[in-house]
Amino acid sequence: MTHLGERITDFVFGELAPPEMDEARRHLAACADCRKEVEQFERTRSLLKMSPEVEPPRRIVFEFEKRKTNPIWQWLAPGAVAAAILIAVLLASQPHVQWNQSQLTISFGGAPAPAVVSPPAPVVEGVSAQQYDYDRILKEIERRLDKRDASQLKRIQRLQDQLVYLKAETSEFERVAIQTIAASGTQD
Repeated sequence: MTHLGERITDFVFGELAPPEMDEARRHLAACADCRKEVEQFERTRSLLKMSPEVEPPRRIVFEFEKRKTNPIWQWLAPGAVAAAILIAVLLASQPHVQWNQSQLTISFGGAPAPAVVSPPAPVVEGVSAQQYDYDRILKEIERRLDKRDASQLKRIQRLQDQLVYLKAETSEFERVAIQTIAASGTQD
């Protein structure tokens, strides 16, 4: 476990989950720095509990930061500047728009290259064009993708199960190691 850091208050007030509390206790047994911080925090807490409750004087006035009236105005000016720059760049680059045989071509900086239109393929007599069933092809692709996804999901689940097992084994190993160290410390 890394140092307790900001979780010291949760530890002192007992707000950590039971496994985290156990892990924090084990860490405190091994880490002098965290143990010292917890002791200082508990000392401060006990001093505050012993001090009498005092009402603040009535002449103290608390001022809170005032909210800005409308946060949309904060974004309006930068957005307008960005839009103006974008429009200026587009107009300066001389855009050309061309529609040719159901194809839209947009180019910047010069006239677009002429579209190359290939002549239609010659029709050979006695040979018919092969018809494709695109719906059937799409369904087959979707079926194969679903099968692959299911296989990968099973692999992921297997790996997650192995990870849970390894975590359990690791925490059991840590528990046994701490008990062994504690037992060897009491024998000295």
